[in-house]
Amino acid sequence: MKTGKTKSKRRGMVLPFVISIAVVLAILGIGILQLGFGSRLVAAVTMSGISARSAADGGISQALHQMTQALPPPGSGAIFNDSWIPYSSGELSFPSSNSVATYSYEITKGPVYAGRVYYLITSTGTSGRETRRVNALTTVQTMWFGIGVQDTVNVHSSPDAEFTFLPFPENSDDKGSVRTNSIANSAIWVGPNSTIQGQVLVGPGGNTETGIHEGPNSSIGSSGVAQSELDFPPAVLPPAAGSWPTWSPNYVQLVNEDPVAPVLITRALIESGDYQLPNFSIEKDAGTTWTEVRIRGGVRLHASNEVRFYEGTKLIIEPGSALELFVGTDAGPTSPLTAYNGSEIITMDRESWDLKIYGLPSCTSTGNSPTIALHNSGVFWGVIYAPSANLVVDNTADFYGGFIGYSLTMMNNAVFHYDTRLYDLQNEGPLFFQINRWWEEVVP
Repeated sequence: MKTGKTKSKRRGMVLPFVISIAVVLAILGIGILQLGFGSRLVAAVTMSGISARSAADGGISQALHQMTQALPPPGSGAIFNDSWIPYSSGELSFPSSNSVATYSYEITKGPVYAGRVYYLITSTGTSGRETRRVNALTTVQTMWFGIGVQDTVNVHSSPDAEFTFLPFPENSDDKGSVRTNSIANSAIWVGPNSTIQGQVLVGPGGNTETGIHEGPNSSIGSSGVAQSELDFPPAVLPPAAGSWPTWSPNYVQLVNEDPVAPVLITRALIESGDYQLPNFSIEKDAGTTWTEVRIRGGVRLHASNEVRFYEGTKLIIEPGSALELFVGTDAGPTSPLTAYNGSEIITMDRESWDLKIYGLPSCTSTGNSPTIALHNSGVFWGVIYAPSANLVVDNTADFYGGFIGYSLTMMNNAVFHYDTRLYDLQNEGPLFFQINRWWEEVVP
């Protein structure tokens, strides 16, 4: 009997112990479940916040796209019309994705600083209960910021030659940029003995280590990866170009330069006006065309086929004058521009932008042949916008201005001066919207 009572007492002590363990395990289980639920809740809130922020960023991109579509095409002579601003988009979604996030944006005119108009984009993204708001301050900027290409920049300086990219004036804070949309290996190839004082940028998602080749004894101011791709809208003729008359020489003057061995030099003058030129050639053979052409006043020329400046010839833009040269057509065969060795393109007044060259869609290359080849011996002052063209600069003279095209090759002792005064050309030439600030705003 005594032994039996002891066993019964022990059984009674085990039961509360088991119950205590069960309670502890239940509490732990509830805690783990609560922790898991809380983690999932935090994850859901975090994901909603990320989705809302992504939607807000997408709204900024959509607003910039809408503003870019409203920019006038290069060569048209029009300026950006912002009479439709302020603008509010209303609530929008992403139909091509599975996202439930929505966004809306507003575009308003911001401050005016140093004569430049800034625009404020405010985009709000929503996902579930989370809301994010992002702002961007942008302004219209000319694409002539130095060198900009879709494909490659090749600087083939030899061991005995040098290539230099530097600003003009030399003490300018803005050093200019060499920029490509490409992310291929050696998209920007800098040969030996070269100096680039400005910024070198590869396309979005690229790698500066592989995308930029820097040869021996060369230096680059800075390198980086662009935040967004450059748009290269096709250049267009001004609306009235179809009615431009065909130009014929205003006067021809025969000059006897050497009494012993007379040489006839034919000079032609193109005065203020807009003209069609199916072929524009300046040649030494005075029996067929001219060896010197002078531009006086404001002149626009459309050369629908080829432009050739042969050895010993000159294109002279007189002081106070300006030339806009359109090469090619909207479609059709290749329309090259070539300035051969010994030719000169002379801009006599360097205090204003006197020479602008636009390559239309047919101004493109076939194979490895260049579309625009500058072998001229004179200093070149001007800007070139030819988004389908391969430009080759092969001379010992300096290039002052800016270039936008498909690709660029520079050889020998070429010097490219990015003229920082181009920054002030807010509504001239090819344009894009440059983002100056991008920040998130706390939503109450």
